[in-house]
Amino acid sequence: MTEVAPAGEAPTKGPLIAYLRQAFADEKARAGVLLQLYFRVMSEKLWQVSLPGFPEGSFRDFVRLFDSPHTVLGIDPETKKYIGLGTLFDVVGLVPRRRASVSYCFFRDFWGTKELRECARRTISVWFKDAGLSVIYGAGLKRNGIARSFAKNFGFEESSVLPKFFPDLPGDSGDAVMLHLTSERWAEWLASQEVPEAEKPLAVM
Repeated sequence: MTEVAPAGEAPTKGPLIAYLRQAFADEKARAGVLLQLYFRVMSEKLWQVSLPGFPEGSFRDFVRLFDSPHTVLGIDPETKKYIGLGTLFDVVGLVPRRRASVSYCFFRDFWGTKELRECARRTISVWFKDAGLSVIYGAGLKRNGIARSFAKNFGFEESSVLPKFFPDLPGDSGDAVMLHLTSERWAEWLASQEVPEAEKPLAVM
């Protein structure tokens, strides 16, 4: 596995970001990776935390969401472990005023680490640049304040509370908070972090 940077830029250290379908073009190999990731999501009990909109929790649902041209994997280059994966869905509009919703799972080994934060930053940069997005939306569980705080650390803003947004969850546990991040807000956030906006590291296998 090697890291690839934009023309004229040196590869950067840190997590590798790979498009699932580019890294595993062979469908059989990709299915094997998706199955491995699915079992890890289930064994770490991440489904209801990260994917409450897919209550069945089946491998079919997992494939339907993540076997997408917009799915990226975060990989720790030292241990070769997966940090997590994320994807865009409900992509609408024309470039550069395109909008999309996001779903992601980060594995517990990396919670609270600098590797996870850098993986998230690089993933958001890739989505804004490659998909020509103007806004990324997300719906987080109202009770999951840690995940919402994590998203807000990258410039996401809360817009509204939606009662029973995830109707298959009992009581008020299905209430959601909508978050959004505009390309303008993302550029401001990058500037505040002294991160070059043009940086877009990728990984190929």
